[in-house]
Formats: sequence, structure tokens, C-alpha cells
Amino acid sequence: MGITLRLAWRNLWRHPRRTWLTIAAMVF
Repeated sequence: MGITLRLAWRNLWRHPRRTWLTIAAMVF
């Protein structure tokens, strides 16, 4: 999960909405 979170954190600055959607998809 650590690596995934790091990648998501980097993508946050590039694609904020996409990153949140990906995190939401992983959570649910």
C-alpha cells in the first residue's frame, strides 16, 4: 500500500480528481 499511496500522492498534483477517484475505487 505504501508504494501505491506514494504514486497516488504524486499523481495528486497532476490529476487531483483522477487520483481521488482511484483512491475511492480502492477503498470501496
